[in-house]
Amino acid sequence: MAGRVQVVPDEPHERVFGRVAAVDVAKKSGVVCTRLPDSAGRQVARWWAVTATVSEVSGLAAELAGAGIEKVTLESTSDYWRIWFYLFEAAGLDVQLVNASQARQLSGRPKTDLKDAMWLARLTEMGLLRPSFVPPAGIRALRFYTRTRTRLVQDRTRCWQRIEKLLEDALIKVSSVASKMTTLSVRDMLEALIAGERDPQVLAGLARSRMKAKHDALVQALEGRFEDHHGEIVRMLLDQIDHLVSWAGLCPRTIQSGTRTKQGKKPGNTYLRGYLGQAAAGAAGTATFLGERHARIARRRGPARAQVAVARSIAVIIWHLLNDRDARYHDLGPDWHQRHTDKNKKTRNYIRQLEALGYTVTLTQTAA
Repeated sequence: MAGRVQVVPDEPHERVFGRVAAVDVAKKSGVVCTRLPDSAGRQVARWWAVTATVSEVSGLAAELAGAGIEKVTLESTSDYWRIWFYLFEAAGLDVQLVNASQARQLSGRPKTDLKDAMWLARLTEMGLLRPSFVPPAGIRALRFYTRTRTRLVQDRTRCWQRIEKLLEDALIKVSSVASKMTTLSVRDMLEALIAGERDPQVLAGLARSRMKAKHDALVQALEGRFEDHHGEIVRMLLDQIDHLVSWAGLCPRTIQSGTRTKQGKKPGNTYLRGYLGQAAAGAAGTATFLGERHARIARRRGPARAQVAVARSIAVIIWHLLNDRDARYHDLGPDWHQRHTDKNKKTRNYIRQLEALGYTVTLTQTAA
């Protein structure tokens, strides 16, 4: 017997929230959609675009709070959601961040920013979204500190691991005797190896405190084939561990293979390198020593390398100012190179170039 068709209407009581909003987040802006009841009690959707700036988003947050919005949904898109979430949170709104997989469009449904915002608002209204965890402001700040420290420790650890592998290539097994590579005793031995010392007895005599008891084992471990190229590479790695410029990622590597030479990746703190690059770009067009330095290097090697060179100079200046409280920055002026040019040397260079082209050069001093 055929069953009877039953109709189940979409009852208003199935809505979890009556006044909701959603934002489809992008880098420069976001599409906002609200679903609010009209005078007849029907849900009406409104949408508009908002620029992703502090003033615009803060104004939107105040408007949504004034409209009595119960729940706001943001789709997590890269880090672009942060300005929306933080300012909505500060305005007292109940905001949730959802993963894109939780709010994915249905198959065959048109995919636009407007449709996405309306779909998010509809899902929010029905309570069908599972929010992602966003820690409170204090924990967020702590996470930035811990993650930054983790990155720095990882960079230093990678350098020490490379040094250990290089010592293995030189047949030196000091890591088998020392508790760790970062001890002062190992550092003294590495510095002595770089300086040219090869006698295992002398190297083992550099041990400090409790490592002195391992003298015989150190003598055997330090008997290897440490050559000059090992010393050069260890010096580079130790400098990368110690110096601000290397940590900032402003020491590019040169990679040569046959007749081809190219620049390798610049390891280091990407955030600091980015800020120094911005400062260098700002200094490029100024009538200062740094501006002239950028122009001189850009003429010979291009603007990209000039920016890295100026960023490195800025990092060195900052280091001196932080290291010495009495130090003060005094600009050398855009004519510093001109004032310190050796005229005789420059003249000889020009004469040599002209003579190489087949000319005979006679110089006459001009009247003052």
